[in-house]
Amino acid sequence: MDPGKVKDQVKIFEIYADVSLVYTNGFVIDEKDNTLYELFPDGFREKNVPGEILLRCYIKTRSSVMVRAEIFRKCGLFGKNLYSTDHDMWIRMSEVTKFYYIPIFLTAYRKHMGQKSSKRRQWQDGFTILKEACERYPYSLNLKRKRLAVLYYRLGEYDWKDNNYFRALKNLFSAGLFDPLRALNFIFNISFNISYRK
Repeated sequence: MDPGKVKDQVKIFEIYADVSLVYTNGFVIDEKDNTLYELFPDGFREKNVPGEILLRCYIKTRSSVMVRAEIFRKCGLFGKNLYSTDHDMWIRMSEVTKFYYIPIFLTAYRKHMGQKSSKRRQWQDGFTILKEACERYPYSLNLKRKRLAVLYYRLGEYDWKDNNYFRALKNLFSAGLFDPLRALNFIFNISFNISYRK
């Protein structure tokens, strides 16, 4: 973390009484501290729409986040049986409070090879997180279908890389059923890229 990170985040809490979660931009780095990419692109803004964090899970690391302690009384503590405890918590918090984004690079998140093995569990947990979120908050059916499509697509993507082609195709087909427009757009882009390379 940058030495000024905590001070900058506390300052936001002092200014905005209705904000209970503050997160910052940062870098993803490798084992040798080389910068791989930025956590958030230029122009990113916090919309404070609960469905956004449910659908996209854009807060990737706890190290960029600071929360007011009292928010846990409203949301409860981190789930014990989930791999994606962070995403679950950010969703629950977004339902009851406002977030604030500081577009300054104040943290770094290290990515390493060992993280790959747990990715499938992350997407599987997404179904449980989505079910509980929809029982707790009035998310639209359209948003629920889009999130299901994302989860099936990510599982299919993972299975394909893992050479489990039958399971991959099954998941990708399910993704297409839940969000046909996204699936058509994906197919169009793949076709265009193949044609363009020729």
